[in-house]
Formats: sequence, C-alpha cells, structure tokens
Amino acid sequence: MSSDATAILASIFPQQGVLAVSAGTGGPPQSGAPTLLGVLPESWEHIDLGSVRGALAGLSLVLAERRPRRLFLVFPFVGLDETMPHRQTLAEQALETALAALDGPAQVAALVPRSLLLRRTAAPQRGHLFAVAAPRLVLDAPEIPRALGLAPDAAAVLTFELPRLEQPVAFFRSPLGEPDAAPELARLLAEGTSRYGYRLPVPPPADQPLEYELHSPLAQARHEGAAAIGRTARLSDHFEVRRTVRLREAPPGEGVRILRSADVRNGRIDLAGSGDFALARDAEILTPGDLVVRALHLDMREPRLSVAEVRAEHGPLVPSPNLVVLRPHAPMRQADRDVIRLFLESPLARDGLMRLGNSLLYPSGFMRFGELEIPIPEGDLATAVETLADVERQLVAWHAEARAMLESLYLLPFDAQRRAALLQTGQRLRERVRSARLQDDRGYRFRTSLPHPIAFRWRTIEVGGDDGATYDDVLETAEVTACYLAVMALVSARAVGVELGQVKSIAGRLASGSGSRGITLGDWSALLDEFRLSRKIRARAGEVPFPELLDALDAATPGGAAFRALCRRRHDKAHGRGPDAHEIAAACRDARREIADTLDALEFLADYPLRFVESTHRDALARTTRYEFRDLRGDHALVPVERGEDRSPDIEARSLYLRDRKGGLHLVRPFLHRVQCPACGSWATFVVDRFHVDTSTTSLRALEHRHSITRDDLEGPLRVVGLLSQ
Repeated sequence: MSSDATAILASIFPQQGVLAVSAGTGGPPQSGAPTLLGVLPESWEHIDLGSVRGALAGLSLVLAERRPRRLFLVFPFVGLDETMPHRQTLAEQALETALAALDGPAQVAALVPRSLLLRRTAAPQRGHLFAVAAPRLVLDAPEIPRALGLAPDAAAVLTFELPRLEQPVAFFRSPLGEPDAAPELARLLAEGTSRYGYRLPVPPPADQPLEYELHSPLAQARHEGAAAIGRTARLSDHFEVRRTVRLREAPPGEGVRILRSADVRNGRIDLAGSGDFALARDAEILTPGDLVVRALHLDMREPRLSVAEVRAEHGPLVPSPNLVVLRPHAPMRQADRDVIRLFLESPLARDGLMRLGNSLLYPSGFMRFGELEIPIPEGDLATAVETLADVERQLVAWHAEARAMLESLYLLPFDAQRRAALLQTGQRLRERVRSARLQDDRGYRFRTSLPHPIAFRWRTIEVGGDDGATYDDVLETAEVTACYLAVMALVSARAVGVELGQVKSIAGRLASGSGSRGITLGDWSALLDEFRLSRKIRARAGEVPFPELLDALDAATPGGAAFRALCRRRHDKAHGRGPDAHEIAAACRDARREIADTLDALEFLADYPLRFVESTHRDALARTTRYEFRDLRGDHALVPVERGEDRSPDIEARSLYLRDRKGGLHLVRPFLHRVQCPACGSWATFVVDRFHVDTSTTSLRALEHRHSITRDDLEGPLRVVGLLSQ
C-alpha cells in the first residue's frame, strides 16, 4: 500500500523541509518510469521536472536556486546516453549531479536501481559516490518501489550525507507488507538497533556490494567462524572452472542430452522428462565426478546455490550455458567432493561470492568464481563430515529403492516373480526403518553404542525392577561411568604431558596404605573435575585426544546435574542414609532417570571405541603394524575380530586401547585390563582398585560385575604412570 511507503519515506527524513525532485513520473506507471501519485509525504515539497529530456540541467538549476538541506530524488531507470560510464541510468546520474552541486550540510536520498548496489561493474561508480559523500542509509523496503509502480526487488533507496565525514552507515531490509517497517526504520536511525536492520561503524569498501545479508552481523559471524573449520584453499586449487558458451541443436536421433539448470535441484541431478539434445565435442561432455553449479543472480532472495555431482548412471550430458562446471584437476576422494559441494550450498559461499561480484550470470562474477576461499575440515571434523555424507548417500539409495518398487506395482504384467520381489524388498526396507527408529530410543542407543562396561551395566538396569537390587545397580553404574571417564582423562593428560594433582593424592594413599580402602567414586569424580578445570589442559585443548571430556558432566548441564544427584545418592547410601523400604520404588525410578540423563550427555563415547588388541605383526620393511582387534562396544561381551593397520611399532598384543577420531591409538594399560574372570569365566574389564604394600600385589575389580582379581606384575607399570608413588 502507498500509505506504508509514505510512512517509510517519512522515517528517512523525520525533520521538516524536505524537497522531492522527480522527472518522467507523470501519467500511468511504465517500466522504468516511477509514479509519485499519493506516495510522497504531504509535508514534503515536490518539484516535477517533466520530461526526462533536459532533466539533469533542470535539476542543476533547482539545486542552485533552492540549496536544499534534505533532498529526495526520483528519476527513471533509463539511460539517455550509451557512452556514459557503466551505462548509468538517469537516476544514477541525477544522484551524482546532486552530490556534486551541494556543498553541505545536506542529506540526499535517491531511488536507485539495485544493480548500483550489487553489480561488480558498478564498483567504480560506488567508489566515486563514496569519495564525494558519506553513505548514511541503504534502504531495501519493497513497499517503496511497488508504490512507485516498479517491481518490489528492482530498486532501493540510498541516502548520503554532506559534507563527507566518517560516520556509521545503516542497512535496513523489511519484508513486504510489514506494518512495523516505518517505526523500525526510525528506531534504527535513532538508536542503531532494529529487528530489520543493523549499523556498521564505517561504510564497507566500494568494491563490495551494498547487500544486506553480506554485511549483516550473522554474515560477519559466519566469516569469522570459518577459520574454526580448518585450513582454507581456493576453489581453483582443486577445480577447473568451465562454462559452455553456446550449444548447437542436434538433428533428431543425434547428439547428447542437455543438462538444464532446472535439472539441478536439492543437491541432485533429476533427468525427468524427455529432454533436449545438442551436438557436442568430447571436451564439452560432462564426466563422472564433475560438480555442476546452477548459475543464478545472487541477491537476498536467492538463499544459496544449487550444486550436484555428475555420476556415471546419468549417462552422457552436455551442460547448458547457465550452468557452471567444476572439473577436478586430479582424482579426488568422494569425501572431498562432498565437503566442497556442502560449502558451495552454504550461506558462507554465498557471502564469499557476493564479495567477489555477486553473480554467476555476469562475466565478472563467473571469472572470479575460482577465487572463492573454501574452508576445508580437518581431523575429526573431516571424519564426521565424511561419515554424514556417506549416511546421506545410503538414505538416498534406500529411498530410490523403495520408490522403484512402488512404481513397479502397476507395470504389467504383474507376475508371481514381481510380487515376491516386492514383498521381499518391502520386508527388508521395513526392517531398516524399524532399526532406524530404534535410534530414537536412548536406551537402545546406550546398550548398542556405548563402551561395553557401561552398556552392560545399563542393560542390567533396563531389565531390573523398581527394587533395592536395581537401585544398587544404578549407583554402581554411576561409579563405573565415572571410573571410565576418569581413565580417559588420565590417558588424555598423559598425551598432552600434564600431571594431575589428584593422581598424586591417589598414588600416595595407595603406596602407604594397607589396601583396606580402594579408589572410590569420589576419587574418580574429583580427578575428572580437576581435568575439566585445569588451565594447563585447556591451554592445550587442541591436543587433547578426547576433547569432549573438557565439558563432560559440567554441573550447569542436565547430564552433569543428574550425575551429581547420583553421587549424592551413593554417598548417602554409604553412610546409612539410603531410601527406606517404602521409598525404594520411587527412588529407583528417579535414579534410573538420572543415570539415563547422565549417559545421554556421554553419547560421544561411541566415537572413541575401547579396542582390545588380540595379536600384532610388525612389517619392518613397510614400517606398519598389522593387528587383530575387538572393539568392545555394546552390551555383549563377545564381538567379532577385525583387522587394522597402524604406523606405530609400539602396539601391544593383549592390551586395551582407546581410539581417537583421527585413528590414533592410546594405551589404557595399566589403568584398565581385559581379563577372563577366574570366578565366573566371563571376559571383563578390570580397573586398579587397591595396592597391598606387604605383598606388592594389586587388586583389580571388574567394571561389569562385582568380582575381583589380584596380580603381582603391576607395581612397576603403576609407578611409571604415577598411580603409585615412588
């Protein structure tokens, strides 16, 4: 509505004494010729210069006579002289004329084509404007161009202030039809904050587009946060940027199918329909592994690029001229192509392209496409991205399989063989879905993905009732969990070369005692807390092999609060203050919920398998160690043997390791040991509990049950790792 546009214009100049000058605005709306009927605020004085011929000379006369302090210009987006630099429109020429004629103090606002704000080729013109006057406001309110008879996304209002002084510049963009646009704009100009705008302390460089999203606080945060992803590389370092200039129509029955921009969507190539064909040279035909990018004008109404990978099953294709092709310089891993595709589809890539010229349609934008900087994930982040991309491909394949079977239902003839295939495939797909849905059950996740000692304990809790025995199992599970985390902390501290004071305290007590008191839940919890809060550890956080430990079970988190509640229950029970018989059922339910909340916060443990090395073979010539291992994951003690390879010559057979996300193995001996229990015959994970000074033997207790063993060969290793003082 024109009333909305009028209110927004009035917010630009809240003071009196505004002069509006226009040309070519009379009569009905026409393309490039705005109409001002009922749009300008009533308090503004309006001078219409009439025809566009001689409009610039007329504007100069008005400015010389009136010397306005607040000026609003509305001139058509038409060019009168093809020799003008950058083929300027009359509106742009009028703005330059006004800024040159007024010596200030004055404020000048003008309705300008969006191309002046966004096009790379307009950068010299923006630079000239910025050199004469200071930009004060970049206003993108679609009500204004619509009220003036223009397309809502065709124009913006650019406001300058004279004389030129360094001052903040405001960016404002409101949705079409937003009733609060005018008061929000007034608040932005008066206070510097708004729901629909922000203010920069200084104007952006003229070679960067004046685009709302590009300079927003969110975009700046994305740009600054990109450094945390990994190293950066130019797109041209990995790809040749190619584009088809024109296609030659093929006679019927000949040629190669044309890949149109409409075929590239949602990250995939969809070749539905018959398609068109063209004659193409071999060099123009796409090859598997190419990335195709749908060319489009990158402004605020296009949130991202659409990118897809060419695969062998697509057959021969030739790209249409509005597709950009990225061809790898050398063979590239699928994971690396996935990372680059994900980046190109992200807002971060859009921001970068805007800085380079904002368009893939125009030659300026295309020529600099290869300069785009790509953050490349490294280490565990790269592994996580690779895994997720593989999951995505698998889900897409399953979806395609289900769709193919559904579509085969009405493909005649429908015989017994097709019926059996449909039923069999349906049953297999239903099992996949059932298994996937189980992942939403945290109990299922705990018993299948957590390290075996914790998963086994959880299984015991799940099948128990609301009774005293289950209550004890919950408290023991909390202690086992704390012990396991503390061992990970000990391994991490050794990896970064930091000594923990709590280790010395435990070592001193073990070395001087009679073995009557073992390592308790309080000891493990204190050790974990010291590790989390250690300044020395946090200063080397990038080297910690299991970084989630630094925030695991923080008291401020639900998981941390639940764990501390369990510790209090354990302490109360140890001092005879446990729940009475009539309270045990409710206490058991509460404790079961607390241990579930605790484990919910520790699902990262699934990424760090507890690995038992069965045997090793060192190849001195290849400088590799081949080994057989079992990953102790889930509630079942019997897991299959797998094979691995590592460069380290120090991998021990019959020892436990923790594997980090980079593939590194970290020895857990002598803290944990995998032993076949002599009491029950089952394989279990034993942890150091007591040291007997008189016999120089060490007691270990199982994490999975209540049995213990004694060994006489651990005194030396315990002293090496500092768990037994010298």
